[in-house]
Amino acid sequence: MTASAAGVVGWTGADQAELDVLVWELVTRVPEHRRDCDLCARERAEGWPCARVTEAIEAVLAWRVRRALLSRAERLREEQADHETFTRVPRFSRGPVEPFVGSEPGAA
Repeated sequence: MTASAAGVVGWTGADQAELDVLVWELVTRVPEHRRDCDLCARERAEGWPCARVTEAIEAVLAWRVRRALLSRAERLREEQADHETFTRVPRFSRGPVEPFVGSEPGAA
């Protein structure tokens, strides 16, 4: 897995889909909220959202950071497990392995 548009090694298509849902909800709900929010109506002239909108935006940004860190950790765990699987040296409890009888070249 390589770095994606999110800029994080391990960021998956599922991560991006979840972020897409959160952003979609934010983008579609904020205008509804601002239309019905008295504080947003007062601050609309200045272009600033109310504290609830700001908290929602910050929540999505914080989720993205946490998800990126978690995805990176998951990917590193997978790489560690793969490395341990392929570098593990088998241990024999009965001493060295003897060749099978007849395994010499030319044996019948």
